[in-house]
Amino acid sequence: MSAVTGDLQADLAKLQSSIQALDPAEMQANVDKLAEQIRALNGKLQAGVSALGSATQAAAAARPPSEAPGPVRERISQMSSEVVDSNPYSRLMALQRMGIVKDYERIRDKTVGGKACRTSPGGDGGGGLA
Repeated sequence: MSAVTGDLQADLAKLQSSIQALDPAEMQANVDKLAEQIRALNGKLQAGVSALGSATQAAAAARPPSEAPGPVRERISQMSSEVVDSNPYSRLMALQRMGIVKDYERIRDKTVGGKACRTSPGGDGGGGLA
């Protein structure tokens, strides 16, 4: 036990010596330098965001008003129970057959929104969607 205590006291003395050797003026100079670098990066970021916003507005203004912002699918008048790739309700029908969904046609009465979020690599083990 005394060997461990001696090692700890030696480590503590070394740490205290390192702290006392720090020069406050040098530390302040480093902090000032980092603050200036952050200000410069922030300025570049704001300029990039501004340029992107201007480009987006210009593209929106150049697009004819009749042009839809994205693809639009026709509303299906009668939902088919056929399970095929072209049927957007195929998965619901499969869930109904398994007894998980009771009345799949009620989905037409609902509004659903979604947002995909990318995680950092390794964040979810697969780098996929969260």
